[in-house]
Amino acid sequence: MISKEEVLKLAKLSKLSFDDTTIEKFQEDLNNILNYMEELNELDLENIEPLYNVHDIELRLHSDIKKEEMSKERFINNSPKHDENFVSLPVIVGGNDE
Repeated sequence: MISKEEVLKLAKLSKLSFDDTTIEKFQEDLNNILNYMEELNELDLENIEPLYNVHDIELRLHSDIKKEEMSKERFINNSPKHDENFVSLPVIVGGNDE
């Protein structure tokens, strides 16, 4: 059984704070999880093959087929903002507009 003190310790380690009803709910939930794990540990799995995929299908891969390459000029002309040789993108990190 997980005690209230252990739940408080987990909350402190997680840098979380909860009221008393939430702590009791977590205590109940964690104990239910541990009880279920005990039930699973009691199962006899000696002759059971491991399950690697819940779907009984093989991995389907597409063949590598070289397609038409886009020229640099076409790529640049298809971009919304560009100059002669470069595509202009908005600043994502480190911009002063934040």
